[in-house]
Amino acid sequence: MQNQITEALKAKNYYALAMQAAVQMNQGKGEGVLSALQVQSAATDSDYLDLLQYASSSALKEEPKIGLYRHALLIEKGYEKVGNFFKARLAEYRHIFKTAEIQNFGQNNLARARDQQAKISPEICIQIMQEQAAFIFFHGMMRPLYQEMAVLEHLRKNKPEAKYLDYGSDNGDLAILASMYKYDVTIAQAEGRLLDAVEKRLKLRQLKAKTLPLSPSVALPELPMYGYDIIALHNMLANTNEPFALIEECRAGLKHDGLLFVGRYPFNHKLGGIIADSAARQQSIIDYLEKHFIRLGNSGLFRKI
Repeated sequence: MQNQITEALKAKNYYALAMQAAVQMNQGKGEGVLSALQVQSAATDSDYLDLLQYASSSALKEEPKIGLYRHALLIEKGYEKVGNFFKARLAEYRHIFKTAEIQNFGQNNLARARDQQAKISPEICIQIMQEQAAFIFFHGMMRPLYQEMAVLEHLRKNKPEAKYLDYGSDNGDLAILASMYKYDVTIAQAEGRLLDAVEKRLKLRQLKAKTLPLSPSVALPELPMYGYDIIALHNMLANTNEPFALIEECRAGLKHDGLLFVGRYPFNHKLGGIIADSAARQQSIIDYLEKHFIRLGNSGLFRKI
């Protein structure tokens, strides 16, 4: 297992690293399994900061604001006292997905589900999300959306009251934070285990949000015209072969001067998503966004024209 963890780190295969660390933790020997030098030389810029802090006994330096975001995401009683964020996130995952065996799922299953489809449609995308709910949620718990949370903190200061649509954020981190900020939150997510899991996270924190279930029969819902001040659009642009239709639906659903928050994809992050990716595809989405919105800096925030 030690060799597997080391190899996963060298390859920057954080899916495998997270699953192996979770198995090790159950055996009481996962923390500190990697030396600080190993982690610092291989992955100091990783999004999987909390996983790497666990694997190296908190040897990595990090920005002070990360601690504030951690506290926000561990707000329910007792979780912030666990002493290690990775342990707390895994405990929450196991609380919600009691029967899922971490060793028996992963990115390979997601890739196989993708490869089995001759043509990926929005309907098939939702079907795959339903079938792979446990892994999608696990992955989201291991990679807290700190970059996205920084943008939401900026929004909170500049738009303290808003109707907020969280569209497909896997484990619901941003919906939770937006609810804590007293936004009027709606969550669009694949119905079934994934949406149920996000609702359980909200309930743990005594927060409330409306839900907009996505299903193979309603993979691209018709949003209420001018219904939202902010729409956060997550990995769905990478996981649909109709990204422009999705952008247009969001544009119709935004109020005048409403804000669209598009995360890492298609700007600086290749997801290896359900749709085959290409530089040309990414650029065409960026061009479309910049044609129909005003981009605010480099944060992924767009104001509706």
